[in-house]
Amino acid sequence: MRNWAVLSAVLCWSFIASAQTPAASPGSASPSYEAARDAIARRDYAAALAILRPLAAQGVARAQSTLGTMYAIGMGVPKDAVEAVSWFRKAADQGFPEGQSNLATAYAGGAGLPKDDAEAMKLYRRAADQGYAPAQFFLANALRDKPGDANSPKEAVGWYRKAADQGYVQAQDSLGNMYFLGQGVAKDEVQAVSWYRKAAEKGLASAECNLGAMYQHGAGVAVDDAAALSWFRKAADQNFPPAMARLGEIYDKGIGVAKDPIEAYKWLVLAAVQKDDDARQEIADLSGRMTKEQIDQAKQAATAWIGSHSQQR
Repeated sequence: MRNWAVLSAVLCWSFIASAQTPAASPGSASPSYEAARDAIARRDYAAALAILRPLAAQGVARAQSTLGTMYAIGMGVPKDAVEAVSWFRKAADQGFPEGQSNLATAYAGGAGLPKDDAEAMKLYRRAADQGYAPAQFFLANALRDKPGDANSPKEAVGWYRKAADQGYVQAQDSLGNMYFLGQGVAKDEVQAVSWYRKAAEKGLASAECNLGAMYQHGAGVAVDDAAALSWFRKAADQNFPPAMARLGEIYDKGIGVAKDPIEAYKWLVLAAVQKDDDARQEIADLSGRMTKEQIDQAKQAATAWIGSHSQQR
């Protein structure tokens, strides 16, 4: 049985975010920093680094945090987790929330320094208390998954809400999950749909998939196979494996569409190559009901899809 809600949250480095900082803070944007941001946006990393390095050396916290992110990712420089942590710490020591959040992420993942969940939690909380939405989201994730504390899920909902109210789409999707599951809050499928929709309309693939599932099952909204198909397709077009697997199931069973084993197999293959275990199991069942010619045709369609979407990215 495939889970309805997609409960996924990926730790990521935050930079060039809309962190709200006082005008006179070390992290305040400057024309030169904005030029670096523009250079990153157009993938001119050499130009960005040429601007960021002197700013970071001068103590501009936002530049320090962004430079750390470039080292963490390997963006225009060799990937170097230790160097990334060094710059994150410089920004965090100035009280810059983005730097605190990035340093917390390093502690949470043991990237460039020993893993320390307690230190990560402390740093996320410092940044979250300043209203930094990514930190509020990551803090909520940590609280949601904290073992042995019955109050943690409720606190997680509060932090998800703070980030969601700022328009942070991952938090909106996660808040929908909490309402759907009744975790830390009374179960409310209507509220779940509302939060999924907010994130889905901004293009978050997991929320699109979750909203599609709600339409498919009539959870918090009337059953609407066409709407479900549309939202699953939007998520699948972003290369989101759970949505691809859903499309495979829809075309295999003919849910609101004519049965199409070739189309079903195509979507299941696309999900399976990304290690969706449910899709792999469904392929085994479906392939026993298809001819070799149909399977070959489906594989060709999957290959064509990968080629066309690779060109778009």
